[in-house]
Parts: sequence; structure tokens; C-alpha cells
Amino acid sequence: MKDHGLTQKEALIDEAKHHDANEDQFLNRKELESAAEAINAGESKADGGGATAEEIAKYAAKDDDTETPCPKCSAMVPGNAGFCPGCGESFN
Repeated sequence: MKDHGLTQKEALIDEAKHHDANEDQFLNRKELESAAEAINAGESKADGGGATAEEIAKYAAKDDDTETPCPKCSAMVPGNAGFCPGCGESFN
């Protein structure tokens, strides 16, 4: 997780479920890394945690240091985050 700048284990696992290539319900390192890369690229296969397409676009990972309030819990979220560090809401 740290190698990919992620802090929310639940969000990674939620995404990784969509990367279980051999469908054995066991997430190996390759599948977890694939999920982390998808989150960082804004190409999440997860349901987005209920976020609308507009919210996803508004809160998707950015390359700057601006912070934006989370639409779910109002915690301040770094502009490069793929999900809220407070509540785990996915923005990808």
C-alpha cells in the first residue's frame, strides 16, 4: 500500500476483488498491485462507494497539493487521493 501511496486498506481490498484473476477469492501480491495501480490511475472497477460520475471526476486523484472536502464525511482530502482517508469513500 505504501509503495502506491494508499492509506485505506478497505478501499484497496474492495478494488482488488475485481482483480482476482484466477477467481480463487485469495488476493495475491500481483492482484493487489493491479488494484492499487487502477486506483491511482483513476480506473477503478469498484462501484465507487456510491459516488456519482461528477463526484468521481471532482474528487479523482490530482497531481497538485490542493485539498477538497469529502462529499460523504466532509474530511479534507488531499488532491492526489483516490479515496477519503477519513471514511474510505472511493473517488475512482
